[in-house]
Amino acid sequence: MWTLVATVWLAAVKWPLSVLMDALFFGRARRRRQGAFELWAREAAAGGPPAIAAAIKQRVAYGYDPLKGLIDYVTTPAATWARGRGDCDDFAYLSAALLTLAGYDCWIANLLARNVVDSHVVCIFRDGRGYATLDQGYLSGSNENLEAAAREAAPTPKLLTTLIQPYGRGGDYLGRWIRRSLPKTAGRT
Repeated sequence: MWTLVATVWLAAVKWPLSVLMDALFFGRARRRRQGAFELWAREAAAGGPPAIAAAIKQRVAYGYDPLKGLIDYVTTPAATWARGRGDCDDFAYLSAALLTLAGYDCWIANLLARNVVDSHVVCIFRDGRGYATLDQGYLSGSNENLEAAAREAAPTPKLLTTLIQPYGRGGDYLGRWIRRSLPKTAGRT
């Protein structure tokens, strides 16, 4: 049941609100800085996951969405980069965009808790040995499957459900929307 609630929330509320916020507030800054973002993204992606993690930590600081996350939306990776701050979902989609650019398969794990403030979003990717997480610029070790990687990133024991979607495919409307504005591929080094 909670997986259905999370799916409906993402498709009916979070995705439309993200598109609206981009159109009203962040789109202009994103378009103005797109070239600089693409150059930064290609350089970070060329170094693989450790370089991506370091670049994200250096460039983006944590900051809540309005009302401490109660108005929850996602900014595009270029807008997050231009603003220099974002919350966990902004970090997850920025991480997934850069890892995809580097040639890695990525998933977005939405960890839904009883309280919105305790919920979390993290990027999971296949690293060759298993599944690793890139969470707000921090790399976590290898796990045998997606669920184990998501459990490792769980922020609270109050977790209701975990919704793991392939980045930019299937039901990940946010990822599909974000991928349209990104450079294609940098290839693995």
